[in-house]
Amino acid sequence: MSPAPEPDPQPTAAPKNSAAALHELRRNITTVRDEQLMRVVAAVDALPDRGAADTLLVMMRPRLAQLRPPRPLTFQRLLLAPLDPMILEPQKWRRDGLGIPRTIIATITSQLREVMGQEATACDHSLVGITADDGPQILHHGAGLWRQASQILPNLAPPPDWTAATGLGAADHACMVRLIGAIVAQGEAVGNLRQQTRHGLPLDLQRVRAILSTSVQSVANHGTDLAAQVSGTMLCILLARLPGADQVILAASDMATSHADAATRAAAYMAIDFVLNGLDDPDIASLDLSTAAAEVTIVAGFLNALQQLNPVQRASRKSRAERLRRQIDGLCRHRFNNELATRVMAPIMALGEDATDDEVNAIEAFTRSLRSFETACRELAGAAHYDTMIREATERLTSQSATKLPVPDLARVIEILVGPEAAMNLLGRRGVVAVC
Repeated sequence: MSPAPEPDPQPTAAPKNSAAALHELRRNITTVRDEQLMRVVAAVDALPDRGAADTLLVMMRPRLAQLRPPRPLTFQRLLLAPLDPMILEPQKWRRDGLGIPRTIIATITSQLREVMGQEATACDHSLVGITADDGPQILHHGAGLWRQASQILPNLAPPPDWTAATGLGAADHACMVRLIGAIVAQGEAVGNLRQQTRHGLPLDLQRVRAILSTSVQSVANHGTDLAAQVSGTMLCILLARLPGADQVILAASDMATSHADAATRAAAYMAIDFVLNGLDDPDIASLDLSTAAAEVTIVAGFLNALQQLNPVQRASRKSRAERLRRQIDGLCRHRFNNELATRVMAPIMALGEDATDDEVNAIEAFTRSLRSFETACRELAGAAHYDTMIREATERLTSQSATKLPVPDLARVIEILVGPEAAMNLLGRRGVVAVC
């Protein structure tokens, strides 16, 4: 008889003090089970007007970053998809920095919807059943919306409740709508470039420079400060979205050295620093291995590219970049060691001669993912640590008493870890004839 399901935690009486109420809510969010949290997120996403519920999602965000639940693709998410890497919590946003404060999103989206009218409603209907992680669908449905939004947004005036809702002034509204308009105007171009690189095509630096130039030209009549904001923001997005970060960094360097005005040079350096800021708290441990490998590849390319800049540009950033490299390399090594021990070695040693095909296939599949992760990690600080760990694991697995797993099954894992020669040696020592 299976145990009765654990009841969902019941809401407690609200403390009289609002700070205590928030503390209690945060405590409940950190202790509920994953499936309960997912149900709360789904319920909030289904609300026609989330309002204060967004405060709840802010508290959930650290857990949501780990769980990565499927989220419905909404009009607002589609509109801001090109800007996603640049959306910041309000306490992290500064007027003299880069990024879009999250507090303005609902107001500006509402303004755009009001102008678009029935077209916005039609967009809602077209997005039903699509999730926010479906890149091709985002590009398909977003291209038209982004073009239309880029024409409407720069002409919007701040609504009457703008300051009350966001804490910002009319000048901030003008800056934000022009900035967002300039970036989403290039959403289709950046999306197409990203799709091409994901299919193995080399990064087209000429198109990268064209995207940067076009986005800046679109706001050229509104002052150098806004132009610097747009160019810095677009550089950050390209760095976050595209492989070959080294090439984008070099484009940023070219931009900094080839423009005489200080604002444009500052924008390029701001973009580099913005990305460095984002690396201060890398999420290596909670991502699935394939996603973690992709993230490490981008980070390694970025950090390696900083070493290619001329010494004057690099001097103020070199020590910080090297500190980040050591920090992320340590996280990568720790995860590799842990996954190798708990998800490869331990299961193999626990299996016997009666191991099922599904059990063996699961170990092989995970070992392949681990090798892909390890290959990406080598770009950060070399191969010596990983070579040592793999050699020690192989020596232990191939000892006579390590496991009762059938030799052909063990040989397949060894081949994934080290290569075919080690697998053939194992088969030869155990007297197993390989069938070619």
